[in-house]
Amino acid sequence: QAVDARCKMNNGTISITGISGGKLPVRYSLDNGVSFINDLSGLLLAAGDYNLIVEDANGCRFIQKVTIKDLPEVAIQLIPSIELVLNSSTRLSLQILTDPNDIASVNWSPSDQLDCNNCIEPLWTAIHDDIIHVLVTDKNGCTATASIQLVVKREVKIYFPNVFSPNGDNINDL
Repeated sequence: QAVDARCKMNNGTISITGISGGKLPVRYSLDNGVSFINDLSGLLLAAGDYNLIVEDANGCRFIQKVTIKDLPEVAIQLIPSIELVLNSSTRLSLQILTDPNDIASVNWSPSDQLDCNNCIEPLWTAIHDDIIHVLVTDKNGCTATASIQLVVKREVKIYFPNVFSPNGDNINDL
């Protein structure tokens, strides 16, 4: 039985659920009989096709093709930066490019300016500049990260008088 690799890593496995026939003990080869091992457990494999050779104590061999698939990675996208006026709000839009039903968790950090730290589109209220990181984990334990720079604009309004009559009548003199 093959257990698929995850996250583009060498973490697939092959397990033997039962052997019928042949004389014990048996040995296993995954390199077309160049070398044999006594136990497949704990052997971590990359995705691909393998010719599993099972050889019994008499030298009789059974060959079985085994395929370990590579489960898809988590793919996300987030704009690199956003600018907002102090104390105004907007939603941060995280795009999940893989099947959203496969997502197990979302974690935004730091989240002091966000209305939630575990949702896909948190509401950001602009209080201070920051860099926010998001970690998305799927059901297979694969993760993806992205960051967004939050820039807070502080608008200072300066008013200049446009009507001025310094004639001493105390109306628009200053």
